[in-house]
Amino acid sequence: MHSIDGRNGHPRKTLAAAVLALGLAAWALPVLAQDVMQLTVPAPEYTLGRFKYQVPKTDGWRQLANIKDGLSLVYAEQMEGDKIETRFGVALEVHDIPKDAVVESAAGLADLSRRQMSEARKADLVAASGIEPVSSIENLYTYRLLVRSPIKGQPDAYEVYYVAMAPDKTQYVVIQCITKSQDYGNELYFNQFFGSLASLKYVPPAGDAAPADTAPSAKPGDQPAKPAAEAAKPAGDAAPAGH
Repeated sequence: MHSIDGRNGHPRKTLAAAVLALGLAAWALPVLAQDVMQLTVPAPEYTLGRFKYQVPKTDGWRQLANIKDGLSLVYAEQMEGDKIETRFGVALEVHDIPKDAVVESAAGLADLSRRQMSEARKADLVAASGIEPVSSIENLYTYRLLVRSPIKGQPDAYEVYYVAMAPDKTQYVVIQCITKSQDYGNELYFNQFFGSLASLKYVPPAGDAAPADTAPSAKPGDQPAKPAAEAAKPAGDAAPAGH
């Protein structure tokens, strides 16, 4: 599972495992037609841990699964009959940070997640990017992986991750996005999802004084601007695996 071990004050090497498990369900979706009845219309807002998140308010988005601290979404297009084809998968999970764990920053968590996800992919990892801050949203970091398809003849998958940490360092959220479009940065579904990241807010526990800035945060009315490298090139242009 996605967790941080407080023993010896060091993060445990399983930071990204739970999102990986959620992401595997989304990974299989783009290569199959799914029954419409398996998916539901998303709620206006979700509470995951103490983070709140609003799904894009446009047609095509469906909820695949929702648990207390996790949410799985897909963007789907109507095909013939009662079938749909999924184009984009998103998995969000929130986890507690043990009080005795030493976690300095969201960037550090993102780097740890990148290293662990790269290691988990092993021979299937084609390329991995470095960690980049999301310029318009404070305390949010991203990285990208290009992963070889497990199905022969199918295109490789682009996995885009986002990591944020609560200002009080009690919880963190990891978001995994999966698509097979090399030009995903210019796709409608990705821009809709990316815009929704501005809604991700941390709500401190009742009775706690709210910090001056919640995380992540954006200026009122702003839509998040894509990191330059993310907008300019796909994950396939990231550094070769192992670099």
